[in-house]
Amino acid sequence: MIMIPCTLFYYRSLRIISIASIVVFLAIGFVYFGQVAVIQSFGFDPFVSLMLLGLSEILSHVILLCIITKTPRKKSSFILFFIIILLLVVSGMVSPNDQCKNCPKGIAEISLSFVVRFLMSFAFSLFLIYLPEVYPMRIRGIGYGIISGIGFNSATIAQILFPYLEKKSISPMYFQAFMCIIGFCCFFFFE
Repeated sequence: MIMIPCTLFYYRSLRIISIASIVVFLAIGFVYFGQVAVIQSFGFDPFVSLMLLGLSEILSHVILLCIITKTPRKKSSFILFFIIILLLVVSGMVSPNDQCKNCPKGIAEISLSFVVRFLMSFAFSLFLIYLPEVYPMRIRGIGYGIISGIGFNSATIAQILFPYLEKKSISPMYFQAFMCIIGFCCFFFFE
């Protein structure tokens, strides 16, 4: 039997898993890549901010590497998404203005972004491991490839959408929180 991308939508159970996986991957991508899209507006030196985000990512990967075999995938994802939603809402309320350089609001913003990036990097890596496990063995590869291919498009969308939201005086953090809420709900569809 030849496996083609429409195989992911052939059975009802696979359709649900595939659509939920796409939504979760998009939510993860908007937060994971969206932090970089708005880094210059944090009221802090962009180069230092990017270095801190990179450091948070390294820390999360090292910790995940040590505990991945004992980590329950679905339960951990629920907890991570819930915490990230709360932090993104708080981060949206803390947004500093453009004249704020190294002020307390700017430092709070980059600190929250550090924690959000740490947790989302953890969730991102965990989902990349969890995603193939939700598909049956015969279509695991095609499911992982198609879903991650669609999900990585969120990086491009975030680079265009988030500066637009900032121009309209809408905090991108609220959009990220909204996407995480939808992604959080999609985890209920995984077995």
